[in-house]
Amino acid sequence: MKRKAKIFYAAMDDFWRKEEKLAWLRENPISKIAFESITPDEKHNWINQTENDWDDLIPLFDKEVKAGKSNTAIFKLFSAGLKTQRDEWAYDYSKQSLEQKMQYFVDIYESTRINKDFPNKMKIKWDADLEIYATRGIKKEFQDSNVINSLYRPYVSKYLYFDINFNGRTYRWPDIFRSGKENPTVSISGIGAKTGLQALASNQIVGLDCLEKTQSLPFLAFDSDGNRHDNITDWAVEEFARRGAVGLTKEDIFNYVYAVLHYPPYRQKYDQNLKREFPRIPVYKNALEWAKLGKELMELHLNYETAEPYSLTRKDLVAGDKNPVAIAPGSDTNTGRTSDPFIPKSTTKLRADKDAGTIEIDTHTRLEGVPAIAWEYKLGNRSALEWI
Repeated sequence: MKRKAKIFYAAMDDFWRKEEKLAWLRENPISKIAFESITPDEKHNWINQTENDWDDLIPLFDKEVKAGKSNTAIFKLFSAGLKTQRDEWAYDYSKQSLEQKMQYFVDIYESTRINKDFPNKMKIKWDADLEIYATRGIKKEFQDSNVINSLYRPYVSKYLYFDINFNGRTYRWPDIFRSGKENPTVSISGIGAKTGLQALASNQIVGLDCLEKTQSLPFLAFDSDGNRHDNITDWAVEEFARRGAVGLTKEDIFNYVYAVLHYPPYRQKYDQNLKREFPRIPVYKNALEWAKLGKELMELHLNYETAEPYSLTRKDLVAGDKNPVAIAPGSDTNTGRTSDPFIPKSTTKLRADKDAGTIEIDTHTRLEGVPAIAWEYKLGNRSALEWI
């Protein structure tokens, strides 16, 4: 019988500085260190081992399923977030500004395609792929229809110029996004994300850095002719039924997954697994109720821009003052007081205070009355307000 290997392990504090670690080693020769004997688990993990039912859960997605070699996962198609290679050109908050930039970009590209020695070539951002497109003589022209909305960061939408040649890596987004056709996606953070599992729904193209190493799972997929296809496998419907969740539709499963990915006990129980692998999904009792909760949560996240704003109190301060003042009509927008050349301009501050329920936007502006429940919504293991 083959014997399992062992290692002898001792750990220092992760947050020690180099000098502290070297000092500890000087004061603790190997003969005095109390090593821990560790045997790796079946997946060759030496530390942070888990003892749970992870392997019995349903795979969320799998490369073999994506390649058509298997069907044993909930989703068929998944894609990394869009990677433009040139965000400063391809994104903008202003549609007009983006159109102007990309029209200029196309003009420079075309001039370079025709004349490789075009003197203004380097006024746009090139990469190896774009060089190849120009060398191969791929003609381009600006298209109004390529300007779309995209989720650039959590709850931050920007205009995007979506083009397979001008965006460095579009991955499978041409199979997911079709202008004018609704297709919600569930995006999650990738393996090794520092802040733990993050999940966010969107009905727009999602950027790679929206979450950490973003992976997106669409409800539908589209072929080259624009025909829609289910992206939830038939196997998933059968597997949920086999595990007691009878009668769930593919839409129910989509919503159920979203609810589970946000469930704190799920994230806590499988924390170590989620750091190493893509999620697997348990089947809880009353799955249809979970699906309803997931649908409600998804609708909130998809339609956040239409939600009624919470009635916060904005207070404006002169730098150094402790007492807030009301904003007077016609007053200076930075200070809330009548314009005064001796009052310094505000500077960015962005400080959030959970206990006080306040957010200081800059040295002159403070929001008060932020409800305690607002701090409970998290992206990964951090409050979304603190993340912003």
